[in-house]
Amino acid sequence: MQAWQRLVALGPAREAASALSEAWRVEVGLYPLLFRAVAKALADLQAPLRPTKGSLEGDTLVSLRVAPAQTLRGTLDSLQVASEPGEGLAVLSLLDTPFDQVILFGVPTLTLGRAQGDYALLSLSGEAGAGLPGELLERVAYYLERPILLA
Repeated sequence: MQAWQRLVALGPAREAASALSEAWRVEVGLYPLLFRAVAKALADLQAPLRPTKGSLEGDTLVSLRVAPAQTLRGTLDSLQVASEPGEGLAVLSLLDTPFDQVILFGVPTLTLGRAQGDYALLSLSGEAGAGLPGELLERVAYYLERPILLA
């Protein structure tokens, strides 16, 4: 089992989430920005994987299908109503957990680890396709560090 990692600066995404929460009058955390960054990065790389909404329930990963969206606001709305099981690249945020990384065998998973100051660890594990892991992590980090591109 292989895992790829990259540090990402969270400051720009945190500022964007705060500004969007104020503008939209709804709580916008980092997860919608992470999910949109992954979706855009996969599209940029023309990868066959589609992102799913991942969450941990105990030691089990729950992966939900999310309707594609053309905007960040659409992504937020799609994430809120996601309820059907789905397969693809599980996108998981560990920001509010004690974990920096979670590796789940047999399940392609992209995780954003617990924040360490202004940085967090992006990790990709599972079968993601040859040549894709490094490029995918670079693209996701690029978008999170430039959240205006996610709009």
